[in-house]
Amino acid sequence: MTDAEDFAGRLRDPQAGVRREAVAALGRTRDPRWAPTLAEALHDRDRDVRDAAVSSLIEIGGDAVAEAVAPSLNSPDREIRTSAAEVLQEAERSADDSLISLLDGPDEETKILALDLLGATGGPKAVDAAIAALGDASPGVRNAAASSLGALGGTRAVDPLCEMVSSEEDEWVAFAAVQALRETSAGDISAALAAALRRGGLLAAAAVSALAEVGGPDAVSVLLRHLPEASDDAASHIIAATCEIADRCCDPAELPPGVRADLVRLLTDASTSHPDEWTRYRAVQTLGRFHCGEAEDLLLSLVGGGSPLVRLASAEALGRIGGGRAEGALMALSDDRDRDIAQVAREALMRATGGAGGSREG
Repeated sequence: MTDAEDFAGRLRDPQAGVRREAVAALGRTRDPRWAPTLAEALHDRDRDVRDAAVSSLIEIGGDAVAEAVAPSLNSPDREIRTSAAEVLQEAERSADDSLISLLDGPDEETKILALDLLGATGGPKAVDAAIAALGDASPGVRNAAASSLGALGGTRAVDPLCEMVSSEEDEWVAFAAVQALRETSAGDISAALAAALRRGGLLAAAAVSALAEVGGPDAVSVLLRHLPEASDDAASHIIAATCEIADRCCDPAELPPGVRADLVRLLTDASTSHPDEWTRYRAVQTLGRFHCGEAEDLLLSLVGGGSPLVRLASAEALGRIGGGRAEGALMALSDDRDRDIAQVAREALMRATGGAGGSREG
């Protein structure tokens, strides 16, 4: 009898301490042959023995451990299921068959747990399994499948998730699909996010945030099309998202002329009429970063009066747009009683004139 076989025999010892030491010793062998034996130890009546079994199984790792441990996800004992999930998440392995097989069972909690693990550790087979699980009768399973696909990524998940955004009746599941699309960073998701915008509420808020992150001319177009039907609160988020896209990753030259005109109109309206001061500030900033010369008259009026925050943004914007009228207004502002506005005006003047305004600083 080998030492390992002797340790395996000790797992039947009535003393928990002996069983615990035997479990730890089998883990140190790193021999996958002992994976089924250690998986049985996950069901030991002593907590310390179970904890030692988790550590030993993780130490061995691999497909043998996954195959041996996966059935424990079906245990009626929540603690055993949690221990099995920990092993499956931490133990390195290359096959997902043991988890995928659990998705055919009747137990909702087991399927959710298996999908969570596939999302954290799965490969190509996991993507197909999660896509299939999008059609499960349980909203909880569908939610887990969508989240799993977001974690797994890849273009294959985009179309099924887009369909779910449009057709899923459960709002929280559709929300999970929007979040998953955001995480995949693959394919054209603007149309799906437009569908989420039309559904309003939680989905619309998630879609606005996702479009801001996706960026690009298509995202700007989707946001602008939705603006007329948006609530005041939603409109504020749309304006902020549009400004973020414009500031961060959208070249004005990439926008179709009609979209650019709509964007400038949105920003100019928001600069003067939006009730939230920070939204007005952000809109004015973006007009400057887009070098919107057609907004010069507006900016000249704003820099002369109104809230200090909007005046600051207007001065910055005029510095970016440049030209004689802008430089004259900034020159006058460089001695403004508001020291912050005077400083911003001097910096903007330097930008507009390539440094010529620097002689007034001091």
